[in-house]
Order: sequence, then C-alpha cells, then structure tokens
Amino acid sequence: MKFIIPGRLDGLNEYTKACRGNAYGGNAAKKRNQKIVKEAIQQAVKEGRLAPVEIYPIQLRIQWFEKNRRRDIDNIVFAKKFIQDALVEAGILEDDTQRHINQCHDLVFVDKDNPRIEVELAEESRGKKGEQ
Repeated sequence: MKFIIPGRLDGLNEYTKACRGNAYGGNAAKKRNQKIVKEAIQQAVKEGRLAPVEIYPIQLRIQWFEKNRRRDIDNIVFAKKFIQDALVEAGILEDDTQRHINQCHDLVFVDKDNPRIEVELAEESRGKKGEQ
C-alpha cells in the first residue's frame, strides 16, 4: 500500500522554531503537518490504494523528494513523526509502537519540479497481529 504527499513537510528545524516561538506553536505545526498527511491518506483510501492494516508489524518505506539539497537528511526525515501519527489518526494503523512498525527505511532524492513524499506500508513477513 502506498500514498503520496505532495510538496514537503516541516523538518526538525522548522518544528523546533515553532516550539520556541510560543507555547502553542509546536502543537499548531504538528496539526498543520498532520492535516497535509491526512489529506493524502484520504485521497489514497478514496482511490483504493490504501486501507487499514490488518497484519502487524509493518515496515515504512519513505522516499523523500526534495526541491534541492539544502536541508540535512536528519532534518527532513524527522517529519516521519507527522506521517506515523496521521496514519494512526486516520485509522490506517492501530498504533505507531514497535509492535506495529518495526522498520523505517528512508531514501532522499532531489526533484525540483515535483517535490513529494512517497510512503509505502509493507507487511513484515515474520510476524502477525499480536505476535512478538
């Protein structure tokens, strides 16, 4: 199962700045980013490309397509927190604990004309729901 988030999400630097800006800045940034992710999830569900996960644990494979090479990789991939929380909030995942997601793979590329984030949820071949 796969879905695509157009554009980019806030990185760690933007999130940290929002947290330091005022008492509610971090929460507002988290909600804003999760809303972007949830819209992409809802579109994929509508198109039949995404459904609630039934077999756990899963792997998350995320390809980050940035418009340039200015942001550090660790800054970019921080946004997986927003992705995981939105997947739970949208009902695609029961939870984002290690029992539910046991691997995350990140690859970062440059696509100046089409920045995006491609998220794939892949079943882990070893476990089933409730095991481990």
